[in-house]
Amino acid sequence: VVKWNVEKSIQFYAGDTNAKYVVDRLDVQYQPGHINASQSETRFADGKWMAVGCKFSKDRFLPVGPLHAENEQLIDISGEKMKLVHEHPVRPEPHDFVIFKRDLLRPKQIYNID
Repeated sequence: VVKWNVEKSIQFYAGDTNAKYVVDRLDVQYQPGHINASQSETRFADGKWMAVGCKFSKDRFLPVGPLHAENEQLIDISGEKMKLVHEHPVRPEPHDFVIFKRDLLRPKQIYNID
């Protein structure tokens, strides 16, 4: 996965060969199948988190049935260097996942937890 600077890539495309548009690179477990950043499909994208859905996870997690789990990795993209902070198994082929702030949820209180 590559993090890059949009302005510098435009400068490079315009002919400035000294513009360094690649900011950082991070190896993920397998080729990404799906990738999404926090609130990236909104005008409030915050540039903090990125989820990478990797296609295969053989020999990474214990099998729990006839299907092999796939691997999802959570990456902190807020600083200069990207950091892998968590990875976990997921059901095969998760599509259209979205990362958003929990303030946007308005769950109903069904019963008193106390």
